[in-house]
Amino acid sequence: MDMAESFKNGVPYLEGSGGLHLYGAIMYILTLMRATTVIRFAMELAGFEKVFIMTHTLQSHFQINAAHDAWVGSRLARSGGAFGGALSILLAAIAQSGAAQSRSPLIILERANSQMRAVSADGNVVAGTMRIRECGNAVRWTLDGGAVFLPVSPTTRCSAVSALSADGSRAVGNIVGNIVGSGQPAAYWDATGLPVVLGDLSGGNLSATAECVSADGSIIMGAGRPSSGIETWRWTADLGMLSLGDLPGGSINTFPFAVSADGNVMMGVGFAESGAVMFRWTHETGFENLGPVPGSTGSGGFGMSSDGTTLVGCAATGSGQAEYAVLWRRESGYVALGQPAGSFRGLATCADRDGTNIGGRVLKIASNGRGIDHAVLWVEGRETRLFADVLRDDLGVDLGEFRPASISGISDDGTTVAGWGVMDQLSLSTFPNSFGFIAYLPRVCRVDLDNTGGVDGGDVEAFFTLWEDGLPQADFDRSGEVEGNDIAAFLSAWQVGC
Repeated sequence: MDMAESFKNGVPYLEGSGGLHLYGAIMYILTLMRATTVIRFAMELAGFEKVFIMTHTLQSHFQINAAHDAWVGSRLARSGGAFGGALSILLAAIAQSGAAQSRSPLIILERANSQMRAVSADGNVVAGTMRIRECGNAVRWTLDGGAVFLPVSPTTRCSAVSALSADGSRAVGNIVGNIVGSGQPAAYWDATGLPVVLGDLSGGNLSATAECVSADGSIIMGAGRPSSGIETWRWTADLGMLSLGDLPGGSINTFPFAVSADGNVMMGVGFAESGAVMFRWTHETGFENLGPVPGSTGSGGFGMSSDGTTLVGCAATGSGQAEYAVLWRRESGYVALGQPAGSFRGLATCADRDGTNIGGRVLKIASNGRGIDHAVLWVEGRETRLFADVLRDDLGVDLGEFRPASISGISDDGTTVAGWGVMDQLSLSTFPNSFGFIAYLPRVCRVDLDNTGGVDGGDVEAFFTLWEDGLPQADFDRSGEVEGNDIAAFLSAWQVGC
């Protein structure tokens, strides 16, 4: 049998009969996998009643020889029967894991005039806009299928996507009709079919957008224009589109940017008497004005962790101009995220499940004297860095002339991020020159304080060193201060692991 004969439909195929010792076969396969893991091998598939849990220290970089290793294993384990089937499942998992790890750390869309804005919670789907006419058209992207334009009717001129449900099957945004003045209604797309038009709030011009969606896709929130100003609305299949009103005081101008996975918490930016401010909304409290960032005249909210606990945005002037990136939590209030040297006007736009990883952008002065956007990744307890430096220094990506300009979406585990950048290092952050990108990052483990890649006793020692010095990395209860409660919070997280 040659290598091609040992595979059917890309899955290692075992046939024939023979006698390979059961324990030896399993241990051989485990040695082929090259990462530290715990393997639960369902031996009942092979007629055994017990389930064995094997812990095995394995090697690294197995994606290079994944297919070959699976083939060799199949040649050695030609035992047929139920054991052969169980073994083939394990071999297939090895090969698929290798294939997944072999993806490029950075994927830049080939078509210019594109921006990626949303990432599904599971990281498998990314969505955004590509400009093919005078305005953009909504696209959904996957690793296997690439970018695919979302379908629209012949009467639709342009479309845009703002957010995705947890599995990426529902995309929300808006569409624009072919006829000038025909309006811009909010809409959503499911996995297949034309968009479902949600319309707009009654009164005023037809001008609405769906900005955020719950994990299961059942709750959609956005902004519309009733008779005056901009108001936030909430949509469900049962109740349709209902206005949530506006922040008390100031102009009628409230715009949502994110909703929690369960749909119970929404956040965004509005105008109160003091000017632009970040707000938080729940059914119980309604709109909650979070006020200006201390020392600043305003604030703005543009993203939130999917658990609803961490709101991200910026300190702002009263007119709404960004000053520096911040996060807000109930325990700590506003906390400045920090900015890379030489940068200004930081803006945080997205966060992972619990706010450990936050994406956004800052401005830096280029050699031509102009301020240009640079993507930034904030990781809790670590130094704030330009995303270009993360890609170049940590992942070995040769960026060439590409400059990541903004991170707009991030998966729940923080390993998939998306946004846009430009090829000309000195260009302004204008849409016509932009290229959407998707990047894959190693998972960040908050309790891996000694940076060994695992959770062990060294992390405990590292924590107490940080705690004794009062450093912010030891603030595990996220209160904004380093105190006794952080010890219990760290030990609880350490016990759970990564």
